[in-house]
Amino acid sequence: MTINNKKTNNMQKKLIFLAGAAIAAMASCTKVEPVQSTASQAQISFQPLSAVQTKASPITKYETNTGDFKVWAWYQSSSVSDTFTPGLSQDYTVYMNGEVCKYKDGNVDDGAGAGAWFPENTYYWPKNGRLTFSAYYPADAVLSVNARNGITVTDYSVSTDNSKQVDLMYSDRVFDKTSSTQTDANQDYDGVDIKFNHALAAVDFSVKTDKDYSDAIKVSEITIENAYSQGDFAEGYTDGTATNKASAAWSNQKTSAEYSVYKGTSAAVNTASAKIGETSILLPQNFSDDIKVTVKYGIKFGMDYLPQTAEFKLKGTHNTTGTEISGWEMGKWYHYTFTFSLDQVYFAPSVENWDEVNVEDLLVK
Repeated sequence: MTINNKKTNNMQKKLIFLAGAAIAAMASCTKVEPVQSTASQAQISFQPLSAVQTKASPITKYETNTGDFKVWAWYQSSSVSDTFTPGLSQDYTVYMNGEVCKYKDGNVDDGAGAGAWFPENTYYWPKNGRLTFSAYYPADAVLSVNARNGITVTDYSVSTDNSKQVDLMYSDRVFDKTSSTQTDANQDYDGVDIKFNHALAAVDFSVKTDKDYSDAIKVSEITIENAYSQGDFAEGYTDGTATNKASAAWSNQKTSAEYSVYKGTSAAVNTASAKIGETSILLPQNFSDDIKVTVKYGIKFGMDYLPQTAEFKLKGTHNTTGTEISGWEMGKWYHYTFTFSLDQVYFAPSVENWDEVNVEDLLVK
């Protein structure tokens, strides 16, 4: 494969990646040396982000501060068939092998116009042939990637520390591209469309009361107990082609863990539903009989609060349309609401009837 080395405005095509709106999650891969283009000695500079996602916050849109992702690219010359087919041992070259992509704004001579994500090493579009791409987020995740089977990871662990959970994502595979031109007019950036899918599930909790109890209830803890924290992920390709769609799934879930969603003293719970605690990003799994949510709260008496505990099994819960939720699925964000109902203490006073006793006459003389 030969790539023109001349650096001219009309011939220079730089690989640019567009981070699409996230609807699922993605993972990382083994670190390997990149295959670099020989098109030019000019290097693309970057503006590294100050921080990657550091707490559980499901991504709904890929922003400039979302963080870095990692990309693979496979090259096929024009002499092979129109579709990338690694399962059939076609002639392809690993063009990018786990390149970290960083955001760079549009105020540089990169040919992108608006801001875009660029690989750390400089890559240019081949003058003939096509490139097929696969990516995952975050870039520092440890996953395996290959052309035929896609993205896999064994014994992936979801931290019980909410601040260390990340929205693991894998991209749709982008087949047979010849330029950085993106096709989604709704996107804010220039570059190859990279649409991410959430590999994990998101869970949050809200609290409310069924009627106004003033400040009678305050929540102190919400904990998910006996949830699986470890499992294996596979993107699900068998030959990596456009006709063989990925069927991503988790398997071998294991290692029960406890996830603290909230711990503190909430404001008084009232009739307006309010989210409490952070959103947790958790391992997709079918519910066992043991997985449950424990809520600790207080009921006001006088100037103090009496500690109370309630437990709810997740197996057998239903969504708002009445469908049973048998487990947490990839790419789904589950919103649970606890509705508190109190029975006010009140009294029904009564008076026992008098027993009348007639006393014999007392004679007064």
